[in-house]
Amino acid sequence: MRLNDPKIAVCVLYVAAMFMNGMDATIVNVALPAIGADYGIAPSATSAVNIGYLVSLAVFVPSSGWIADRFGPKRTFQTAVVVFTAASVLCGLAGAMWMLIGARVLQGIGGGMLAPVGQAMLFRAFPAHERAKASAVLAVPVTIAPTLGPLLGGLLVEYAGWRWIFFINVPVGLIALLFTVLFLEEEQRTRAGRFDPARARAAGIPMPYWKTLQRGEPVGGCTPEQVLGAPRRGLKVVYATDTRPCAALEAAARDADLLCMDATYADDADLPKARLYGHTTCREAGALAAAAAVRRLWLTHYSAAVTDTAPGLAAARTAYPLALAGYDGMAQELEFDKE
Repeated sequence: MRLNDPKIAVCVLYVAAMFMNGMDATIVNVALPAIGADYGIAPSATSAVNIGYLVSLAVFVPSSGWIADRFGPKRTFQTAVVVFTAASVLCGLAGAMWMLIGARVLQGIGGGMLAPVGQAMLFRAFPAHERAKASAVLAVPVTIAPTLGPLLGGLLVEYAGWRWIFFINVPVGLIALLFTVLFLEEEQRTRAGRFDPARARAAGIPMPYWKTLQRGEPVGGCTPEQVLGAPRRGLKVVYATDTRPCAALEAAARDADLLCMDATYADDADLPKARLYGHTTCREAGALAAAAAVRRLWLTHYSAAVTDTAPGLAAARTAYPLALAGYDGMAQELEFDKE
């Protein structure tokens, strides 16, 4: 068994996430009387410890999918482990009831992202025909964790103190975090192209297969490439203002769909002034756009006092023929309004 195998790595992390989440949902219940006695409050008043955790959990479970898509599953999972583990430490160190409740809310934030993101990584690591088998095997430790919670919680409260029901998460969290750093790879995904029903019919693909193929998964000997167009990518727009051309700006604008630049000076004689004030000339903007291989250059200016865009466009187009000009804010006009 190789730990750097994506399937093994995801399985280990999924089990760790579900173990911490599942056990934490039940282990606290047996410690509520001891917590109330320690803080000098009635046991019934300690229910907020669980309520804060569950509410926070309910808020972040549905939003975890968007967070993982926005920042990547690996980074999201790592953040969730760090938040959950750090919150467990804060729970164990809480010196007052309000501190414990606040730490439990923070713990719910991490817990709300652990299970959904871990499950999403699990389903993406295994093809459709292996998911049922993987889920059946992994269901064993996931089922054991909630049942172990009350037993382990009772033992810890009795022999170590109620604070250790939170400290028990720390070694598991640290091992899971180390595992993500060493063995988990960030998922590289491209958005699939648009589904083409005409191509599917022409290829003779049965209609029940369409939905699976549209998700980018093979089925019945058919591949997604048979029904999907070219992969789509996001629109890249770079806006640069009050800056001089440099290697960092060229790298940032590389292959951009649109580069917007505050090119103030049309006359090359104004280059010393541009350097003095940290601006860019129109010719320099065109040269940068050509070097960065952008698809379109838009010259902008803060002031409407510049009413003739022809000189600036002519200078920029000597290096980049696809230059346009307009007000800041992406105005529809290609030239400044005459005042």
